[in-house]
Amino acid sequence: MKYPDNFVPVPEVFWSFETGAPFKACSVCGTDLAAPGTNYFIEKAFKKEEAIFEYAMCWECREEIAKDLSQKSMELIVNYFQEHVDADKRNEQLKQRTQFSTDDWLGNCLIKDSPLNEAKEHQIYGHFVDENMVFDIFPYALSDLAVDDLIKLLSNETLGTLNDFSNKLFDIDLSNPVLII
Repeated sequence: MKYPDNFVPVPEVFWSFETGAPFKACSVCGTDLAAPGTNYFIEKAFKKEEAIFEYAMCWECREEIAKDLSQKSMELIVNYFQEHVDADKRNEQLKQRTQFSTDDWLGNCLIKDSPLNEAKEHQIYGHFVDENMVFDIFPYALSDLAVDDLIKLLSNETLGTLNDFSNKLFDIDLSNPVLII
């Protein structure tokens, strides 16, 4: 299958820290992520360079979980991103300047535009199709300050859903829930 120019093989930063290889299955349902045409999402969280958590989720599971998030929370998140990010401008600048260098796309917080090496914690997000990463609005990174801003926008209902999901996925309490955004 021929992919567009904005598809690149999954970069190592999005490989599982547990296996040292690309994710093979959805962390929720076990779907084979390398199957042709399979869309999925990866979120990884770090405290400086140390990985805190990671997961890969097929698009179907992501959509299913998103249904349980409150409409108000989703609207607030969309508005927050629209107010703070000009995605088209960012994508165009990065494509012209760096083409598809993951380091450049993940070097600064998408919201705060601050260097990630200055953040206490950060999270990275990517969109993938089988064995390739897609450069569109993804990949991007959020600093701990941006994550805190986003969490403040979430309703108690949405926080409960995300906390339940985090506990189910990792069987540990996280300082912040995973953000399926």
